Amino acid sequence: MNLQETISRIKNNLEAESYTLAATEAVKIIEIALRKLLVDGLSELSEQDRLCAMNAILEIGKGQKGVESFGLGQIIAVIRKCDFNSSWEKATGSDLSAIKMINMDALNAIRVRLTHSSAEVSSHEAQLIYHALQVLINTFGLLTLDEKIKISQGNNATTASDHESGVQTSKLQNKRTRRSVYCPTYGNETNRLNTQAAQNIESDLESFKIALNMLPANRKSNLNALDVGCASGTVTKSRFLSFGVFSSVLGIDHNEDAIEIAKENNDDNNFSFQVLDFPTPDALSEIDEYLKTKDAKGFDFIFSALTIHHMKDPQRAVREMRKLLNDGGVVILRGSEDNSKMAFPDESNLVQEIVNHTSTLPGVSDRQNGRKLYFQLWKAGFRDIKILIRPKTTAGLSIDERLLLFEESFSYRINYLKKILDKTPSDQRWNDEFRIMESRLDELEMCFESEDFFYSEQVFSAIAKKVQ
Repeated sequence: MNLQETISRIKNNLEAESYTLAATEAVKIIEIALRKLLVDGLSELSEQDRLCAMNAILEIGKGQKGVESFGLGQIIAVIRKCDFNSSWEKATGSDLSAIKMINMDALNAIRVRLTHSSAEVSSHEAQLIYHALQVLINTFGLLTLDEKIKISQGNNATTASDHESGVQTSKLQNKRTRRSVYCPTYGNETNRLNTQAAQNIESDLESFKIALNMLPANRKSNLNALDVGCASGTVTKSRFLSFGVFSSVLGIDHNEDAIEIAKENNDDNNFSFQVLDFPTPDALSEIDEYLKTKDAKGFDFIFSALTIHHMKDPQRAVREMRKLLNDGGVVILRGSEDNSKMAFPDESNLVQEIVNHTSTLPGVSDRQNGRKLYFQLWKAGFRDIKILIRPKTTAGLSIDERLLLFEESFSYRINYLKKILDKTPSDQRWNDEFRIMESRLDELEMCFESEDFFYSEQVFSAIAKKVQ
């Protein structure tokens, strides 16, 4: 059903005095149209106005959802906060005076009543909504902008309450719509991961000591371990070899190139590496076969650093880890938490701008996973859970050490944009986004070189024991 047919039906319902039905369909179109205009319009705005709009989206969505999941009220709030109409006028030369005359608060109030109270709509209210719809169509040329805007139930025309309940369910289950596009061998990422491994070794070794102390007294040696998301094996080897208690360690990762590097650099018979896409059924089946070769029912120790936040369903991954553990076995999860990052002086708010910009990019991982680790472990059935939070700062670091911290925490972020441009090199919007990110990262790197610049972030690690 196309937009023109739907508008004709709304007009017929008005003439037939079916005001509530007409208003219900019209307000859905308004919500979808404003959402689409807000998303598509970002590419039309100036660099400053685009960043303002993206920051408004992050603030209104509280970092938990994007504009695609916003209801009408939230879309209106974003438009007002970033003064989208004025930005659009400035960028396109259009006159949006008619749009500015629409009483958006009244529209949203009617939408809320229709959604939550099943209230009837008066003739005046239905005409108000229909008039607003006509203004949107005439001003933005919606009929030619996109003839494929769908209005039926089951597409994007869900109500605000549908969006809110869906987001709450997503929060509880920690599900993503897809795996992130992160690749451990893309660009210079292998070298950056080696830097990251060195930067986090103290935190990981502390977690290992805590976890090993949590094991039963009769299980302190000859341990069977699993590393989920081992990449090229640098972290796997350095962590597990620091303790002489592991008789076998299996490192798994879905990236074939990374596992190839891990195998090439492995000369220890106690370590093995496999390409497995955890926690798919095939991966779990392969792990079962591996355990049989070790004459083991499960693992005594599972480690996973900066991995589950890339997965489509982190909660399922943690649940499957618990199933793979022997009774009394332990797990360590290290997560990422962008909101722990802070800096001073930072008059341009570079750190927050880069963090916010990253979180809006397609295919990005969950950048607020650190805070969720306790909840994820609890929901998976773990009870003896310890949280280790370790700060990392520039205080007392040399310039070279400062730049290593910058590389670890920020340099990779532009890769999300590079991967988009690999597929759409001529897309002006993403070329603009790339230049913005590149400029901001260069500016922030210069800040890290200054000895009076203070930066701090926190490493979140969770250690839990499987208790029946």
